[in-house]
Amino acid sequence: RSRWSNVMRKSLLFVFGLLALSATQISAKDIPVKFTKGSYCNSYSGAVSNLDAFSLYLTKGQTLTVNVNDGEINKVLNPRNAKVSPLEEGVTGASYKVSQSGKYRIFVSPDLKVADVEFCAY
Repeated sequence: RSRWSNVMRKSLLFVFGLLALSATQISAKDIPVKFTKGSYCNSYSGAVSNLDAFSLYLTKGQTLTVNVNDGEINKVLNPRNAKVSPLEEGVTGASYKVSQSGKYRIFVSPDLKVADVEFCAY
């Protein structure tokens, strides 16, 4: 093979790799969690992947609890995209102290492709 065909082959592999990565990132969805007025909790039941993020706005000083049936919490990210360590962990969930106000993102790993997740903020 000529040097030119090797360069083209590597370039095409790189481009297809980027396209595959972009397709994976596009398939992730943001699932907003909103609380009805006067309520501290909300739940979600439905299809979810490891790439999907539940997002909710929290205020400094609140305590967030997340419970997942048929799965586990993968990670919780604060507004600066830093991982938040849980205050307490249980079999189906965990509690987190909110150290700064802003948008938090919760990633779960469902046992199946469907998850039942409950969010409470006090």
